[in-house]
Amino acid sequence: MPSTQPIDPVVATLAPYMPAAILARLGSQEADALPRTEGVRGAILLLDIAGFTPIVVGLSGAGPRGIDALQRLLTNYYTEMIDVVRDHGGDIYQFAGDSILACFEAAPGEADGDVVQRAAVCALGVQRRLARFARLELLGQRFGVSSRIGIGFGEATRIVMGTTGLWMHPALVGEPLAQAVGAEKQATVSEVVLSPRAWAALPEAARQGEAREGGNHRLALDAPVESVKRPLPAPTGGAELVGRCALLLHPVLFTKITTAHQEFAGDFRDVTCFFVRFTHAQSDTDPDAFTHDLNAYYEFVQRESAHHGGVLLMTDFTDKGNVLYVLFGAPTAQENKEVLACRLACKLLKAREQFPFLDELQIGIATGHAYCGDMGSPTRKGYSALGEVVNMAARLMTHGGRQDGVHLCANTQSRSQQGGFATEFVEDAKLKGVSRTVPVYRLLGETRRGLFIKGHGDIIGRSRELNVLHEALNASFAGQGRVCVVSGEAGIGKSRLGARVLEDAEEGGARALYGVCYSYEAFTPFFPWKEVLLQAFGLHDSDDTEAQLTRLRQGLEGLEDVGPEWIPVVAGILGMTLEETSVTAGMDARRKQQKVFQIVFQLLEKLSRAQPLLLFFEDLHWADYISIDLLQYLAVRVGSHRIMVLATMRPGDQLKGLRELPEFCPVDLVSLDDEDTRALLRVHLRLSPPDVALEDRLLAKVQGNPFFIESIVEGLAEQGYLGLAEPGSTRMELKRGLQDLILPDSIQDVVLSRIDLLSETEKLVVKVASVIGRIFTLDAVAALVPTLGAQRLREAMDTLQRLGLILLETEEPYTCLFKHIVIRDVAYNTLLVSAREDLHRRLARYLEARASDNLAASAGLLAFHFLAGNVEDKGLAYTLMAARSARAQYANDDALYHYNRGLELLGTVVPVDPEVTLLQTRRVMQELAETLLQAGHYANAILMFEQCLVDEEEIPRQAELHLGLGRAHQEKGESALATQHLEKSLVLRGRSLPGSLAALGLRTLANLLLRGLASLLPFILRPLPAARLGNYLQQLSTLNSLIRIYYFADITKLTWATLVSTNMAERSRSDYAMSLARGYYGTLLFGAGLLKRSRYHCEKALEYARRSKDPVAEGLALSRLGIQAFFANELQRAREFQEEAVSTLRQVGERWERQTSLMMQATGEFLHSRFRTAESLYEQMKTIGVELNALMHQGWAHSWAPMCRYLLGEGDVGELCAELEQGLRISEEVADLANQCASLNHLANVTVREHQVEEAALVAVRCFKSIWSYQVLVPFLQVGLVDAAEAALFALEEGATVVPRKELLKIVRLACIKARVIARLYPYLKGPALRVTARSLALRKGPKAAEPVFLEAIAVLEKSPNRWETGVAYFDAAVALPGRREAFLARAREIFTEVEARAELRRMDRYQATLQAPPVEALLLPQSPRARDVRVM
Repeated sequence: MPSTQPIDPVVATLAPYMPAAILARLGSQEADALPRTEGVRGAILLLDIAGFTPIVVGLSGAGPRGIDALQRLLTNYYTEMIDVVRDHGGDIYQFAGDSILACFEAAPGEADGDVVQRAAVCALGVQRRLARFARLELLGQRFGVSSRIGIGFGEATRIVMGTTGLWMHPALVGEPLAQAVGAEKQATVSEVVLSPRAWAALPEAARQGEAREGGNHRLALDAPVESVKRPLPAPTGGAELVGRCALLLHPVLFTKITTAHQEFAGDFRDVTCFFVRFTHAQSDTDPDAFTHDLNAYYEFVQRESAHHGGVLLMTDFTDKGNVLYVLFGAPTAQENKEVLACRLACKLLKAREQFPFLDELQIGIATGHAYCGDMGSPTRKGYSALGEVVNMAARLMTHGGRQDGVHLCANTQSRSQQGGFATEFVEDAKLKGVSRTVPVYRLLGETRRGLFIKGHGDIIGRSRELNVLHEALNASFAGQGRVCVVSGEAGIGKSRLGARVLEDAEEGGARALYGVCYSYEAFTPFFPWKEVLLQAFGLHDSDDTEAQLTRLRQGLEGLEDVGPEWIPVVAGILGMTLEETSVTAGMDARRKQQKVFQIVFQLLEKLSRAQPLLLFFEDLHWADYISIDLLQYLAVRVGSHRIMVLATMRPGDQLKGLRELPEFCPVDLVSLDDEDTRALLRVHLRLSPPDVALEDRLLAKVQGNPFFIESIVEGLAEQGYLGLAEPGSTRMELKRGLQDLILPDSIQDVVLSRIDLLSETEKLVVKVASVIGRIFTLDAVAALVPTLGAQRLREAMDTLQRLGLILLETEEPYTCLFKHIVIRDVAYNTLLVSAREDLHRRLARYLEARASDNLAASAGLLAFHFLAGNVEDKGLAYTLMAARSARAQYANDDALYHYNRGLELLGTVVPVDPEVTLLQTRRVMQELAETLLQAGHYANAILMFEQCLVDEEEIPRQAELHLGLGRAHQEKGESALATQHLEKSLVLRGRSLPGSLAALGLRTLANLLLRGLASLLPFILRPLPAARLGNYLQQLSTLNSLIRIYYFADITKLTWATLVSTNMAERSRSDYAMSLARGYYGTLLFGAGLLKRSRYHCEKALEYARRSKDPVAEGLALSRLGIQAFFANELQRAREFQEEAVSTLRQVGERWERQTSLMMQATGEFLHSRFRTAESLYEQMKTIGVELNALMHQGWAHSWAPMCRYLLGEGDVGELCAELEQGLRISEEVADLANQCASLNHLANVTVREHQVEEAALVAVRCFKSIWSYQVLVPFLQVGLVDAAEAALFALEEGATVVPRKELLKIVRLACIKARVIARLYPYLKGPALRVTARSLALRKGPKAAEPVFLEAIAVLEKSPNRWETGVAYFDAAVALPGRREAFLARAREIFTEVEARAELRRMDRYQATLQAPPVEALLLPQSPRARDVRVM
């Protein structure tokens, strides 16, 4: 009889979702009082349904009609089946989409045979009822559904798993279930098969059928089984049952069931299905232990699946082992469901050690289209998913056999990689129940990724910017690398746009590596690059040291000149502690940094060959200086690689050095306009129809800032003004009137109001986390507030994630980050100063304990927190540790910050021992001075060195300080002071200097003889013992610095110093020292005219440099080979060497030596008459010189760049001459004799071409005096002899009076003689020397005597690459030889036009005007005002 007792409407709604036996128990006891294990004797019926998957696939594309058709089919099918089951007393425990598990519990006094007959009669009845579904036609498509039934019998166990803090889950386990599964597997379509024990329990008369394997028997459809119906009682219960029932349902399902206006609606949607299978090591030997362990693991998965946003739908403790089924993406949609599922998988794998009873652990994850919704009848139902994706996940779970692991489908793998997971392809597999071949992937682990949540969906109002970035992305995919910088103010959408491009890049097949910068890590060297490299090498926190080293070795394999000695260096950047080898430990910091830059670039280049690469740096305005340097190093090299660099930052000049690069692509974000702001408001408000009045109010406040828009709408929802229109809907509606709504005026106010609405626990977590930084771990928060407890803390963090204030970064260790830095800053500013300091102190101690094995790697962060906590002594110690660590990595600017901070603290910290503090201060000052020098801040370095020297009494320390002062003055270009200090340092280190000219000569001769003997008897220069080598190398280094100065400022000591350096280098047995010494020796030789011998030594220098694997030494050697080629007039070879030298030095970031190489490269272009290219290179050199405060190089630029512009006819002649004079003054100031010659040479040329007669005479005297005293035979400087003679000749021809005629004739005679002599050594000078000699003959003896010499000069020059000199020779010959004038003028004009020498063309026009002949058709250019006023020839 049906029950007439009243039932609460809510209970009536909930009752179909749980077994009847459990519901009956709840009528008399609370859910948490239910027996955790209880014996149940009876029959178990397992019904398996086939055919639903093709129906789901077939109807999924039919839209609403397909959903309706499927819902009707499912309702009809399950109602037919469930009605029969319930009529016979079957209680359904397991309700999956394509199967049910029912228990026919023995009633009091009911015999075993009667129970089995009841189940058998039910099974036969079900098969008869379901026969009509064998052939179906739905929406024009034909389908069929079939079923198979297995029955077992015996003593099962009813268990209630889970925790009342979440929900309870009833299930059946035991041997009867295994019987039912075995029987069902022996059944075919529409059959009922009984297990041996169930068959034996039947009355003998009812045992009609046929035997199957394993003692199972098919029951004939007409078997004479009889049974008395024992229908399940109708549910009853009042309102008190609602709360108890709630504990038996997943909270998400409970909410959906109790708030829906109709039954759980079904729909087609993309879901991620997650199946986990585990086995128990002793499941057969100890049932009690098994159920206890089973519940422990269920509770763990229950809790973790809830934390990850999944719905634990079903358990299956039958044939597959023990299976749990978690669904992501339904009943509530999730954008990042695949990533959450993979995170859950990683969590389960990591936690395996907590459950030693686990024998096997296998997980399958698949993503795809499925039908999701209620399945069943009005009396018994469950929420489930149907579709191919469900089958696929179940098959993937067991794809590896019994091997542990996680297998994914292609859809899941694609999204998981974007979410920061490493995977590997396994095979293309044919899975049972799946109609096609499925690519199978194995999940390897989680890398670091905190950006994936931001990248989904359309971006409003940024289509232009997105197009620019997509064009750059496509170009980089094609091998044309790009550097893109997205800049804008806080909240403007930089990260969102960057993350979207990252997502698009990964979907296009690129590999993305990313690094995030934080304000409190702004002086931690390589901080964002550490994350990039961890991902590049595939390192994970869970890896042990050996596994990490293995991956490091694999990553560095194949990189040029990168041996195992570099593994500890790279490991150190990654935060690992490994002792460096002697090769790298004693290496100069600059060289080491340059090599690290090379290694990083080679690694990225290697990765980009496999697939395009995207490097994403977020909040680059907080990057440390060396990270910026490395980024700039990379940026100039990506042009020909499949690499795109994408950075977001606030407006600033950090990357100003990249602006001239063709690969540079700036994207500036500004506020959204009103139209886009309104569109974005509507996306967040989700009101239908839109509320224009509310939009107008918000529009006036949000200022077109996307984060402001998002935050203010979230605030409205949290204050109760907005809410879902109905459960399960995405549409919002207004829940309160807006009369009392007060809108905040700024982003900060919005965030503060949202924080105010949090619970006290949640507020505490937010504030504590803000002290830790934008990114924080659960462990760190727990350490700062241990009273909270892990459970409360995790719940609070889950709530903050749901509210969108924080995001989950990684699962292990559990790490979150503030969604926006503004949220962190606002929370931090709400803390009282005392509370803030206390939290910083706690955090510092916590971090100190965790980093005890490698404190240097965390020194900067520890210093920050100890100082913020007002613990100055520890703050000082870690500040100095951070400074020294940064300096060792050549992170000069980071080191300077820490050193300056350390000096401030040394002045404020109360000293324990004043004497110790004084010594420490001196040491820090010297280290600061050395770092200033290393960073190119020469003036400040000089001041600091001088302060250190005042009170220093120790000789070795004095030598160090004088060396530092000497190098600082040298780099600044102050040669005299540099020489003074370097020589003093050399003497203090025990190396005496020649005291007189005679002593200098004798010592030079002695070293020359030693050099000669050593070439015959190498043992003479025996190696030094190790004890003396350190000081010896310091002497050698100091001497090399002096050679660079002597070359330009003190020729008398150059030969001695070069020979001593060469002999010392031989004894050092250092390839690096030998490279430098051979280079200097080669320079000395080609400066003396010994070109062939110098080439040999320069080539040896390059050989030694490459053997030493030092790129700076290689760049210097290449540059010297280029200079040697200049001297030999092999200008094309010289150009190639200098281009390679500049490229090599640029690659390693060596700017000082690059200036010199740029100078030589530019001069090569000048000698080729490519004046525009030369001028550009000289300007590049000047830019570096200004940045380094290098006066010598600035002087060179001021001497050569104006001459290029003058010849090109650009600029005012007076201003150009003034700049040449400025270059001359700088060169005189720094005692640079070489550039003084160059400046005067160019001034001589200009005065002649501008017809400045008296000025030409004066300059001729100055030019001749300068070049006559400079004994280094540099051809492009010694050409000054020609320039001096030409200026003197012009002055004589035009009748100058300011200089006596006799003196001018002497200049002409001596200059011509010396020029012809030097021309025998240097082919470059031969043509110009002959030209000026011919002019001299024309003046003294007439055209006839001059003609053959002019013709010889022209013949020589026509074979040379210097087109400008050739044109000048034709012009001079045309003036001197009337008989050849017309032809020579035409040829001169042709050459000058070809090389764009407009100044020469102007001179020709003036000359032809004096001949009263129309000028030859030519390139007509405007003349400068000054040029028009001078007299013409």
